[in-house]
Amino acid sequence: MVVIRAWCPQSYIAKLRALGVQIEMIEHPLARADALSQLANSDLAMLPGHSTPTMAFIEAMSRSVPVIANDVWANSEYLIDGKTGFLIPPARRVQYFDSDLTPLWYRPDFTHSLIASVDSDYLKRHLRVLEYLLEDENLLLSLKEETGRYFARSPFEISSRNRELGLLLDKALNQFVT
Repeated sequence: MVVIRAWCPQSYIAKLRALGVQIEMIEHPLARADALSQLANSDLAMLPGHSTPTMAFIEAMSRSVPVIANDVWANSEYLIDGKTGFLIPPARRVQYFDSDLTPLWYRPDFTHSLIASVDSDYLKRHLRVLEYLLEDENLLLSLKEETGRYFARSPFEISSRNRELGLLLDKALNQFVT
């Protein structure tokens, strides 16, 4: 099952469903418990947002769910293209930052530019990745296994993160004490 928590053209959804793909569309925000329940029952998370939803990536990967996301901001610091999901080049006509490199997220002009610049090539890049995964069920299973293996030894796994934070704290305290 592919769960998409975003807007997606109905024509693409209809084509995929006609090919036998089970897709669930969620176009409204989810409570944390509902999002975690969806992830626990999903094979793939598609997060085509225009920012970096850090915890959504971590929650998905912690459940061995690969993620398809835009290759913007820090997304490549969380996802490994082809191993824990896929990073899709963003729409070319969307300006993500101003001349001083200040992010334009959630500003009215940015949101308007997303609405005004439907990019069919961008949408087709997402569709090609989905088609690639659907052509071979073993590919998706392999991607799920790799995602789980990666997460277990990643800096995002809670034990690893706490160990690293402890080492940093020890180092800071040792410099302060000596």
